[in-house]
Amino acid sequence: YPSHPSLRSMAYSHSAQLLRSQAKRLQENLDIQDRKYHFTTYRSCFVGSAAVPIIIVLKFAQSETEAIAFGNKLIDEKIIAHIAGERFENKQFFYKFLVDLKDVTNLETLNKATTSASQAAAPPPSQPVNESVEPDNIPRFYRSNSQFQFEKPDEYETGSHLPYVKTVQIGSELLRNAAFNKGLAFTFQERREYNLHGLLPPIYRDLRVQSKQLMANIDRMKDPLDQYVLLMNILATNEKLFYHTLCNNLARLMPIVYTPTVGLACQKFGDIFIRPRGLYITIKDKGRIYQMLKNYPTNDVRAICFTDGERILGLGDLGAQGMAIPIGKLALYTGCGGVRPDQLLPVTIDVGCNNVAVRNSE
Repeated sequence: YPSHPSLRSMAYSHSAQLLRSQAKRLQENLDIQDRKYHFTTYRSCFVGSAAVPIIIVLKFAQSETEAIAFGNKLIDEKIIAHIAGERFENKQFFYKFLVDLKDVTNLETLNKATTSASQAAAPPPSQPVNESVEPDNIPRFYRSNSQFQFEKPDEYETGSHLPYVKTVQIGSELLRNAAFNKGLAFTFQERREYNLHGLLPPIYRDLRVQSKQLMANIDRMKDPLDQYVLLMNILATNEKLFYHTLCNNLARLMPIVYTPTVGLACQKFGDIFIRPRGLYITIKDKGRIYQMLKNYPTNDVRAICFTDGERILGLGDLGAQGMAIPIGKLALYTGCGGVRPDQLLPVTIDVGCNNVAVRNSE
């Protein structure tokens, strides 16, 4: 703590608040998931193998020993009200663990307030500080100011004010999340724990059985476009079933997901549009692309497939309707290469369309 008396008293008064802010920062960076920590202890979330390196990265400690001591201090100070040695007994206690620190002041805000108070309480320097002045002949890059504010505003004091927060999805929200929905493959225990009891028919069918039924429905359809629409419906509602079916029937489904059917899908993309997927960037979005990238819900993107829609399989310029190409190609990245679908991003750069028929269509 600082040696100045007023600063020392201020630091002591903020010590409990500082520990809670540090615990919140640690909990946010742990990215805790119920499956990952369901069979471990509360204690390991602060001193376990996953927590220790995060503590060091956040500079709360410099060594593994200090990191363990820091985690134990958080536990001893009862930063989380129900930290104990027992295991997570059920999901209710685990969810409470996740939201215990939601109203705690962010560490950045607390540090900023402490720094401001320190500067106000510190005595003025005896000699003026010589500030370096940059010469005027240094070349600079000038650009017009964007109308969007990309930095986090100072008034965001707690996690509840942030525009993007981590949430635990249960019930109907879980069924509407295509990345985690399993349909009838949810076990009866999972249906009770995730508040799905009664929202699904009282029967269990694993992905293998659901995939077999999906392939039977595809085989009954004669029109390739209808088969494509069915698969895209499944992709928009149940990604696990889609990729399970694609990986196990790759030779059969590749001509539907990609060429030659994808060419027809691009021509009819506006008519069969179901749910937005990927990122659309137009010529009018200059200066806003960074904000648009921040709007995409996935942060860990490893591969991006671009198209400008101007040369789709010899069909000419189809504009934004060419999005079916990167969607289908990235689906094959998962089916053939095993790349996680949440790490793939299809992007359409729409700089205009020279096809009069497409521009005049409804």
